[in-house]
Amino acid sequence: MFAFPHRSPVRCARRRTPSTDDARSTHRRFAALAAGVAGLLAIGACSSGTGTAVKAEAVTRSASTTTVAPTSASGSSGAPSTTPTSTAPASTSVPVPVGGPTVAVHRIQPHRAEYRGGKLYLVGDVPSRKVADELKAKAAQVIGPANVIDQYTIDPAASVPTDGRVIIDEPLLFPTGSAILDPKYDELIVLGYTVMKLNPKVVMRVTGYTDNVGGADANAALSLARAQQVVDVISAYGISPKRFEADGKGAANPVASNDTPEGRQLNRRIDVELIGLLS
Repeated sequence: MFAFPHRSPVRCARRRTPSTDDARSTHRRFAALAAGVAGLLAIGACSSGTGTAVKAEAVTRSASTTTVAPTSASGSSGAPSTTPTSTAPASTSVPVPVGGPTVAVHRIQPHRAEYRGGKLYLVGDVPSRKVADELKAKAAQVIGPANVIDQYTIDPAASVPTDGRVIIDEPLLFPTGSAILDPKYDELIVLGYTVMKLNPKVVMRVTGYTDNVGGADANAALSLARAQQVVDVISAYGISPKRFEADGKGAANPVASNDTPEGRQLNRRIDVELIGLLS
């Protein structure tokens, strides 16, 4: 995720032109990281009988229970009798007319896959354990079974996921007014490159953002430049540019307050989605 404040279109367009030595150094660093990540993914994907077992945390939802208000026995002189109350987890209570029961209603959470900290987290509702296991197996082929965390909830009312989308929950951040990637993100960029290389049908969608400093037109241009920078870096190593979607949203969709320097830093970001990875 990224967001950069543009005070003027001139600042947005300004970039440092890397020297030949810089380019060679970057290429060597990127190539070495790519080889290492590719090896780790290959080992993880092939080791079906090794690695740390991942505990499935899927929960099958039980039938909702009802809460009955206390009632007094007719003609009794003692305290009112009370029906015990039980609560269904992860549910929302919907009020009904006075005197009636409180009904627990579950709202289906959409399936999503999030990559962060070297792990792929599978969360949300899926219709069956079979569907959950199939998605988990596909994820294991990409990143290795030891790196897949199954947090699905089983709900027969949920639909079967079809988009295969993976969200990279580790935003790439930028200095104010800049579209230059910090070398500290090399490993994350290499991961994206390696996944694209090993999965030729995957499309990467890259969306750039800015903080609210500067004009709307300048921020839109800067956010697109940030997204395009990621595309250019990865495609330069042999991935077809046709497999990328780059977009700039300017200061839209902030993830933090723009009232503080820390919040503005978080809004100068890039969001990355891998479309079709788990399809």
